[in-house]
Amino acid sequence: MAAKGDGSGCFTPDTLITLADGSKKRVDELTFDDKILAWDFFTGSYVAKNISILVNHGSDLYKVAYTEYSDGTQLKLIAEHGVFDYDLNKYVYITPENVKEFIGHRFVKHNLDGGYDIVTLVNGYVVEEYTEAWSITSAGASNAFASGLLTVAPPDDFYNWIEMDGKLHYNVEQFQNDIETYGLYTYDDFKDYVTHEQFIDWNGAYLKIAVEKGYLTFEYILELIDMYKGWMP
Repeated sequence: MAAKGDGSGCFTPDTLITLADGSKKRVDELTFDDKILAWDFFTGSYVAKNISILVNHGSDLYKVAYTEYSDGTQLKLIAEHGVFDYDLNKYVYITPENVKEFIGHRFVKHNLDGGYDIVTLVNGYVVEEYTEAWSITSAGASNAFASGLLTVAPPDDFYNWIEMDGKLHYNVEQFQNDIETYGLYTYDDFKDYVTHEQFIDWNGAYLKIAVEKGYLTFEYILELIDMYKGWMP
């Protein structure tokens, strides 16, 4: 069973999530027993991951941003959600208010050949409808492929802080240098707030770099933990 609570950055329940074997399943039919496909920015390759967050935020009258792409793909977003912009080489956060601003941008879509396709956002519009709002995150990688597109949940300042050295690939050498310079958190830093498994699933050790470089604060991380840990297995 998925947890139920308040939050933002969601999909409609009919959104298809790509599983580790390449098949697809509605987000509202997933369980924590499913493995989903994710993207590893350190290796620049697909990986199979457990689900770390799966939550039904409840039914309500939501503003839903309909995004339509050059290959016919449609992805429906509630509140805001990150979609990986191929040209900007980072996640952009699409909302009902800004969806039209991203028309013409190119995005990353999984294909069954082991690579990925690049599709262009060709239309975006907003519909108010009564529906459920679902969020999903993969353990370790944090992202998921929704309607085939590479996506990540909010917050928007939590995922774009690692430097890139190519398309869809982190600068691994710089990241190792940052580890040597700033160090890593240990579970002892968070043992009063999360389980060890949760600490691993959301890459808690590496957040020390983001804090030391001024992207996040420790207090902000604790606020996010308080919101998200109830939705983790």
